[in-house]
Amino acid sequence: MRKFIRKIICRLKGHKYYVIKEYSPTVRKLGCSICKSKFGMNDRVKAVIPWDSELEELHEGEWRKDFEGATIARRPRF
Repeated sequence: MRKFIRKIICRLKGHKYYVIKEYSPTVRKLGCSICKSKFGMNDRVKAVIPWDSELEELHEGEWRKDFEGATIARRPRF
């Protein structure tokens, strides 16, 4: 029930985004502090879409920066 109410609040007022991970200067993984949903943001195409396993696979292996600012190296893509 609580999750349902949070989703309604976000539908009415909008999400409160925060950065979870930064995959590149233009691609980020966002979270909503109200409904706890996760989103992908791309600055080049000006899009915010729900985060799913397909996006996770797409950005797997890239350099990324977590929300605490530490840079983490993942396996390189070839």
